[in-house]
Amino acid sequence: MYNLAILIKVYIKTTRLLLLLLVFPFLWSCTPKVQTGSGLDDYYEDLSAYRPNYPTADTVVIEKTTDNVTTVNIIPEYDITDTLNAVLDSISVLSQEIKYIDGYTVQIYSGSSRESANIASGKASTLLSDEGSNLRAKVSYKAPNFKVQVGRFFNTLDAHTVHAQLLRDFPHAIIVLKKFRVNRK
Repeated sequence: MYNLAILIKVYIKTTRLLLLLLVFPFLWSCTPKVQTGSGLDDYYEDLSAYRPNYPTADTVVIEKTTDNVTTVNIIPEYDITDTLNAVLDSISVLSQEIKYIDGYTVQIYSGSSRESANIASGKASTLLSDEGSNLRAKVSYKAPNFKVQVGRFFNTLDAHTVHAQLLRDFPHAIIVLKKFRVNRK
């Protein structure tokens, strides 16, 4: 019994010592380190040899000075007017070849009844004229369906505003993608 008590005391002391030996290095590593010596204050590097050098030209010519007003004429060195005009001309020629563009319209009716299409068109025109909009409802026929579409929009944000206005009276209204013919004047 006496030996058992001694063994338990020795076991407890060695466990405490092992815990202390394991925890002490961990705590030591968490202490802040103090830097000795100089840091970035003494660092210097001359990069002027790598900077680009641009030629300086006399681009400013003073024309006249009258009553504290100086008129300055700046002579451009790198004029791109001719190149820019050539690019704009080529864009203009390419745009002349475009016949259709993608856009959006709000479709409020699609069905086989001409009377229902005309009623929907009249109702939409009345609603849009009350709102102060200059949009028109257009009835189109592609066998066997009549479609009533409102507006020509080139982005979805504009189409969504009209769609929200018409959705109260036309719960089946949808925004559809459509190609529009380009009218050149």
